[in-house]
Amino acid sequence: MAGIYIHIPFCKSRCIYCDFYSTTSLDLRGPYVDALLRELETRKLSALNASDSVLRTVYIGGGTPSVLNICNLDSICGQISELYGLENLQEFTIEANPDSVTDSFVQGLAQLPVNRVSMGVQSFNDSILRFMKRRHDSAGALRAYDRLRAAGFENLSLDLMFGIPGQTIGMLVGDLDRMLELEPEHISVYSLSYEPGTCLEKLISTGQASALSDELCQSMYRTICNRMALAGYNHYEISNFARPGHESVHNSNYWNGTPYLGIGAGAHSYNGYDIRSFNNSNLKQYIAYYGTGLGCDKKDNVPDSPCQYEILDAVDRRNEYVMLALRTSAGIELVDFENRFGKESTAQLLDMAEPQIKDGNLVLADGKLSVPQEKFFISNSIIVELFLEKE
Repeated sequence: MAGIYIHIPFCKSRCIYCDFYSTTSLDLRGPYVDALLRELETRKLSALNASDSVLRTVYIGGGTPSVLNICNLDSICGQISELYGLENLQEFTIEANPDSVTDSFVQGLAQLPVNRVSMGVQSFNDSILRFMKRRHDSAGALRAYDRLRAAGFENLSLDLMFGIPGQTIGMLVGDLDRMLELEPEHISVYSLSYEPGTCLEKLISTGQASALSDELCQSMYRTICNRMALAGYNHYEISNFARPGHESVHNSNYWNGTPYLGIGAGAHSYNGYDIRSFNNSNLKQYIAYYGTGLGCDKKDNVPDSPCQYEILDAVDRRNEYVMLALRTSAGIELVDFENRFGKESTAQLLDMAEPQIKDGNLVLADGKLSVPQEKFFISNSIIVELFLEKE
């Protein structure tokens, strides 16, 4: 078990684009943390992969983990330390929103084993932030960043969003310039998507906002890639850029198939080979199951198990490997692919890739098959052509 992910599903309010599982029921934070501690203990014995039982990364994400108080976070850190040990820990990340990065929060955070903070800035343009119903403004994001630096955090990641209705190339460049001036160690860049059921999707469908064209979004992505390269950032995954040596260890584990344990409502786990599990995303059921112990009262409609399992067959494993590896600049190591899936499957992969290689959508060099950076924006359509279909 190389990584633990802790899901904190609380937000003070919902952004217009968000379709992640989260809730504004902040009064449930205490009971939820108690349930997290119980799940960490309960699942220790089934920690996914006995051959890789050393804990190397912890990631507390959400939602908005920074809406928890330091006492809550200290309890979570203490439980992880006691049950799994932190002596081999390489990276401990927590996500935060600028509005909750107060002086007292940062001072408390600095006393915890957290050594990396990922902050959702999204934009430095106040009109865009208001449109997306973010709870901070540009000045607030800068104050939060300065507080984290002053507290001694030397590994900071900032999120930037593009493809927002009303956004222009010039506005994006302004955001990029301001973000690069701060010199964070890591920057994650996401194209805004219009997910069903979100406020943003309703605005688009009712004509109250207009989606940007694919051509403009692709131009924005190229602009981002070019400016990041000039600033010395390594484009190591479709949406992620890092200064050398500051690539996200935890997230890289997702892409290279390392096992991880997901704790919390809606969290996913993977044993590194053929089993995925995912927790029930019903917050009250999760709290009832773990908060009151196993065998809680069925009148609350608590499931017999908080987890559902998915068994991956050979085709699933192969397709997933292809999908995740080709999201990265490293691509598919053909020797590793052959070790996992055999010579026949490797030959089949290369045969399927040949038309894409001829079209310049894939590159075969130095024993690797990869998507060139200039094609990252359309990588999904490239990768799907390499999938095997089930019989």
